[in-house]
Amino acid sequence: MPDSGSDSDLSVRAHVRASERFELDVEFVVPPGVTVLLGPSGSGKSTALSVIAGLVRPDAGRVSLGKEVWFDSQDGIDTAVHRRRVALLFQSLALFPHMTAVQNVVYGMERRHDAGRARALEWLERLHVAHVAGRKPPTFSGGEAQRVALARALASSPRVVLLDEPFTAVDTELRRELLADVNVFVRALGVPVVLVTHDRREARELADRFVFLRAGRVERAGEGRELGGRVTVESR
Repeated sequence: MPDSGSDSDLSVRAHVRASERFELDVEFVVPPGVTVLLGPSGSGKSTALSVIAGLVRPDAGRVSLGKEVWFDSQDGIDTAVHRRRVALLFQSLALFPHMTAVQNVVYGMERRHDAGRARALEWLERLHVAHVAGRKPPTFSGGEAQRVALARALASSPRVVLLDEPFTAVDTELRRELLADVNVFVRALGVPVVLVTHDRREARELADRFVFLRAGRVERAGEGRELGGRVTVESR
């Protein structure tokens, strides 16, 4: 595996036999900033995110953040999901319907007392949804739900942020606003961010680096500026 360049670099080497027809066998490094994970449907992008988060245990490999090893098949290391402090945002958002917006945000944080509530309210304010703090998800608009889910992800002070096409269900204008928010806030955190997307414009605008997967393998990786026309972002 390439040596991670700093204590903030995420290094991933993983082999996962997901089924008789598909296996993931990848190796890449994600430095602080936005790395876009590209590739056709079924290429292993979501599986790679799940490996990083600890939701999928590789058959073999090693995952580390700087000098901290999260998974090592040879040494028998497998750090629990909650100890990795990874923010993972899916298309489904996974907000708890019985909790208010502020309760949802606090739930994702280590500190759940008054200081945690204050921080939750601060993030809801930053993402322009403080007005729904006391309401529950069934009453949210699509955009409000997206922003509350993003607030929950970022308020947890994550060490790595994983975004699996979380904004595909919203209209183009709102999606553009949400991505602008992501761009500002995740860069302020200064942590590795992995974004899965099929949107070429989104990839070009956000990527510091990219990793292109095909059939469970890394076909190509490079700097974000190379996405101008030399890499095709394949649709579903």
